Amino acid sequence: MNTLHHSREMLYDQFSVGNWLQNLLFYSMITTLIIINLYFIKKKSVSNKKAALPSRLSANELLQILSSSVNETAIAVYSTEDIILEFANDEMMRIWGKNHNVTGKPMEEELTGLKAPSFLSVLKSVWATGENLKNRDTPYMLEINGEQQTGYFDVEYRTIKDQTGKTLYLIHTVTNVTQNYLKHEALKQNVDTLKADLIALKQELMYTGEELELSYVNTDRSNNMLLEALDCFSTKIELASTGYWSVNLQTQEFSLSENGKVIYGVPKGAKLTLADGLRMIDKENQSEVIDAIEETIKNGTRYVKNYKINPLDGSEPKWVKSSGKAHYNEEGIALALSGSFLLTQS
Repeated sequence: MNTLHHSREMLYDQFSVGNWLQNLLFYSMITTLIIINLYFIKKKSVSNKKAALPSRLSANELLQILSSSVNETAIAVYSTEDIILEFANDEMMRIWGKNHNVTGKPMEEELTGLKAPSFLSVLKSVWATGENLKNRDTPYMLEINGEQQTGYFDVEYRTIKDQTGKTLYLIHTVTNVTQNYLKHEALKQNVDTLKADLIALKQELMYTGEELELSYVNTDRSNNMLLEALDCFSTKIELASTGYWSVNLQTQEFSLSENGKVIYGVPKGAKLTLADGLRMIDKENQSEVIDAIEETIKNGTRYVKNYKINPLDGSEPKWVKSSGKAHYNEEGIALALSGSFLLTQS
């Protein structure tokens, strides 16, 4: 899941890094032009509140340079605390649904058609504080050519100050990232769907794994019976002194091979539980065997123990040497125990 999250982030970074580099280029270009021209700035016209553009470059020359936007990055430059629009390129005008007739006018008068009431307050706040601001994937409901449209934009506000720290200009850039944003959201939705599918698949595999594990235990039991059949080729002493056992930890069913039932004195057809099997162990050895079983379930180690049993049919006690091991599913949960035993003298 960390690899998708990482793949998703890598893909999203590919969407945004190009815009970031281009914005950096624009800011460097614009800032350099404005700083150079600040040395030659004319006095502001008090009558119409419009700041005169720097005179080192002509207005047309400066605007022509600023208009050379690439990758559809919108740029606007404002002056004075009344947020008078000094310049906006064609892309910014397109976003606003305005034309260049608004240039030189306070934005408060010209933004009435834009459904972005917080936009003007942001401009005034950045101008007043002098603190730059950058917002990513910002949604705006705009009225463009009479139609309501929602777009997503990377928006940055950057101030140009004089040597005393007074704000002279506010540079505003907007990069339309709607397509990238929608691609990212679709990718995120696909990742969420994939995660849900993987969880469902994992649960299905766990269920299947448990069934396969139980099938394996039953097969192992069948193999034990096969080993008993092979014992027919050995001497009767070996056949009479060995047996096999298994425990289903889900149902607590305790099973013995046919010869094992004879050794433990279990009647044919009798159904036993693990508790029944433990009760047949002599009290002096019960705790030792229980500890060995718990240890093998916990650590997966195979155990071998000597202990005395009291057969269920009341026959005389016997000593057996028994081994056992646990069987687990893919989650590490013990599903069964199985092993073999043989009669000993003590």
